[in-house]
Amino acid sequence: MTQRSPSQEAGPERERAESGGRVFIDSHVHLDGPDYDGDRAEVLARARAAGVENMVQIGYNRLTIERGMALFADQDWIHFSTGLHPHDSADWSAELEAWIEERSAWPRVVAIGEVGLDWFRDYAPAETQRRVFRQMIRLARRRGLPLIVHSRAAEEDTLRVLEEEGAGDVGGVMHCYAYGVETAQRLRELGFLVSFPCSVTYPKRNQTEVIAELQVEQMLLETDSPFLPPQRLRGRRNEPACVAEAAAVIARVKGLSVEDVARITRRNARVLFRLDLAEERVLVYPIRRSLYLNLTNRCTADCGFCTRLTHPVVKGHNLALRREQEPTAAELIAAIEARGGAGAWEEFVFCGYGEPMMRLDELKAVAGWLKERGARVRVNTNGHADLWHKRPTASELRGLVDVVSISLNADNAAQYAAIVRPAWGERSFQGLLDFARDAARVVPEVVFTVVDDGSIDIEGCRRIAAEYGVPLRVRLLDETG
Repeated sequence: MTQRSPSQEAGPERERAESGGRVFIDSHVHLDGPDYDGDRAEVLARARAAGVENMVQIGYNRLTIERGMALFADQDWIHFSTGLHPHDSADWSAELEAWIEERSAWPRVVAIGEVGLDWFRDYAPAETQRRVFRQMIRLARRRGLPLIVHSRAAEEDTLRVLEEEGAGDVGGVMHCYAYGVETAQRLRELGFLVSFPCSVTYPKRNQTEVIAELQVEQMLLETDSPFLPPQRLRGRRNEPACVAEAAAVIARVKGLSVEDVARITRRNARVLFRLDLAEERVLVYPIRRSLYLNLTNRCTADCGFCTRLTHPVVKGHNLALRREQEPTAAELIAAIEARGGAGAWEEFVFCGYGEPMMRLDELKAVAGWLKERGARVRVNTNGHADLWHKRPTASELRGLVDVVSISLNADNAAQYAAIVRPAWGERSFQGLLDFARDAARVVPEVVFTVVDDGSIDIEGCRRIAAEYGVPLRVRLLDETG
């Protein structure tokens, strides 16, 4: 009997995915089993309708590998993993491992897994599980494929084996993550992500405290279908269309939109599983209810903590922009209109992996267009505009900008020069302060920001902010956007 679609049922945690905005990758499904024999095609159709772009069908023994590859051979949006689950590790043989390795070379196989350790059940002896887990990691390293790790009640042992076997060479993900922040940090050092299923919607054991402490850039989404359905379907079958419900919880905990979480985790998955990113020039990019405007990647500073030249990605947006790709004012306005126009967003922010005030004429033209339409405008800057343009510039923002956010990042010129590495050396610090003083006279709101990497005298920065009558906002290292 065909089951009722989850999309037909209401639930407080559910946010329906909408085309064009929320595009998901379900990184862990088991759609080969008998739970779906009556309506598998409908399940796939619902996943597509919910915005699921790709999914990884998990093969964890000979049967599931064969069955999954046969069922979805013609579904090029479904990828595969091959491996031997800890519950099945007693079945290991050299012949079986060779067969798994041969299957891992098939098209659309993107990972080795799920493999790992499980001390919660005793389906296989502990030493057998350890031995097979090591063999699977070595297989992943031979094949150059990431790992999908199952670990239950085996936290320290799992980490030890991963570290000893050099699993960091290929990276991977710990699926259905159920451990704490410290373990997640150790996994991150190994190049591993953590994946959260729909159980994050449960009133208890929902991992929301852990989610709050981690960056979304370390997360994947999964349903583990048919297991772990969202709270509104407890006791029933899960399916990939429900992945948006896990994203909605993460979004709420992190203060982001579901679109943000979908985009970030999608990029995480595509990078981990070596899928085509198909990235294009980004001129405008949404985060929460703000639309950010990407004018340039050029900058008058080379901050030690900035990844502008190595990894210019923020909240899933790749902001790489060559000089010849920098937009004209007209192009930027057209991009804004394509995203709903001036009335569609709470705020417009001139901010990319570069210094927007270097392109002051274009900034003023676009800001003027936005203000004519009643929009709120913010500029994030390093405060070097006067030095770059060789004239006072803050007055040119009068009537065009509502907020100027200035990166302070030190409480003295010598430390500033060492951290920020500005084009004008130590005198850049005074130039920044002069710009801030002038901006405070003509812009309704001016804010100083610092990135707290543990080396900055935050109280010293507060004293400078108080002297200039400007509030200070402390940002976390590695947390952009």
